[in-house]
Amino acid sequence: MEPIKSINQIQCLIAEIKNLRKGFLTNYYLDPFKHQVWINHNDFLFERINESLFLIRKTPDYCNLFYCTTNIEELLSALSLFDNIHHDLFPIIDVVGSEEQCVPIINQFKKNGYSVYVKLARMSRVTPLENTNFIDPHVVSATVEDVSIIRGQLLEYFDARSEQIPYQEELNEYAKGNRILVYKEMGEIRGFVIFESNRSTHYLRYWFVHPDHREKKIGSALLNTFLREGKNTRRQLFWVITDNGNAIKRYRHYGFQFENMKDYVMCKNLNKSVQGGGKSLICYSLLNNFQIAA
Repeated sequence: MEPIKSINQIQCLIAEIKNLRKGFLTNYYLDPFKHQVWINHNDFLFERINESLFLIRKTPDYCNLFYCTTNIEELLSALSLFDNIHHDLFPIIDVVGSEEQCVPIINQFKKNGYSVYVKLARMSRVTPLENTNFIDPHVVSATVEDVSIIRGQLLEYFDARSEQIPYQEELNEYAKGNRILVYKEMGEIRGFVIFESNRSTHYLRYWFVHPDHREKKIGSALLNTFLREGKNTRRQLFWVITDNGNAIKRYRHYGFQFENMKDYVMCKNLNKSVQGGGKSLICYSLLNNFQIAA
């Protein structure tokens, strides 16, 4: 593996696979700001094996593995070689698409010794025509000074292996862009939402209420404010862990329905050990891998 030195290098490496003109299959989508942060932290590497390019984001305990390849057969062949070379790594790979698209790929990955770590599904709703005027004075935009507390709660209560916790620099940008809402009372952050938004899509990345302050309508105050912020977009969506029944129940209450879009987080050599206990109000950070309007 070699370190990635620039965004331009990533683009050139991907172009090499595309220029083979034998097909193109990937689970990687470029986010220039985010991936530059990874580069700055010396956490982003690459390896080329035959017709496959692997992009590797390393952490002390595991790695997120992204691929660009010509077809599934070539990918599995290259992946087998990669695993043999780097048997000390604990790779995590996302397989995303409709159920019909995912199942054959998952079955092939299982033959390479991978297993499903967690399954997620996308839920969405068309933005209602009527505007919500919900206002709660406790819900305000986060400041950069709030970011360290928010990141600490993300690390403590979310499963970093499947949810790719943002770096401090990423959260700073979210705060500067008014894309983090916090519920503050007596100077304490008791919950937050983090989101992305463009003209067509309002995308919820994280929705969290501290365990000490649940059942106080803090979650609904945060979500209603998030929905109000997206009143001018066409649709609102997020990804949810499929066994997170408490969150799904809440989302259905607001009119969200499942789409036929799934994300299977596959892993190898990694025991399932979820960090923290905050899963009742957790959304998955899929934006790290896939386009917001995918």
